Amino acid sequence: MPQATADRLERHVAAALEAGADAVLVTCSSMGGVVDELRARHGWPVLRVDEAMVDVALAAGPRIGVIATLGSTLRPTADLVRRRARELGRDETELQVLTRLVDGAFAALKAGDAEAHDAAVRGALREMLPKVDAIVLAQASMARVAGTLEPDEAGGTPILASPRLGVERAVEQLGRLDELTH
Repeated sequence: MPQATADRLERHVAAALEAGADAVLVTCSSMGGVVDELRARHGWPVLRVDEAMVDVALAAGPRIGVIATLGSTLRPTADLVRRRARELGRDETELQVLTRLVDGAFAALKAGDAEAHDAAVRGALREMLPKVDAIVLAQASMARVAGTLEPDEAGGTPILASPRLGVERAVEQLGRLDELTH
């Protein structure tokens, strides 16, 4: 992550907290490492949108698939899976993180071809499903594809996206903050 981008995020988070926000939810998975650093350095109530998704995936088993359409999100998400496994006391020798970059899918989406994007992501899902206990989609832009496979194709393997789970985690954290202050 370029330092200028990390510095800009830090200024945005600081401004939100100074303006009275109880917490800040960062929705860009690529910025996850910066979020972790800000939380550690300042003790700020800043949350990653993808952390809850990874926790749900780890509860499904030790073989986690990570699918991304941007290279900048693939590694941070895979690193988050490994870190959360350690923090949750999982046996690292059993953890398997399989990654897949869906080349060209994000470019198709930016060009307005959502169908080509979705078809490419579905292909990657079908390829990875038999190999893992859960799949995490590294970008919020992929969330709409998560439920588009036929139930028998997924075979009960969770395909997880961050938006809903991240917001639910934020609400949970805000509830805890509220309990502590009242």
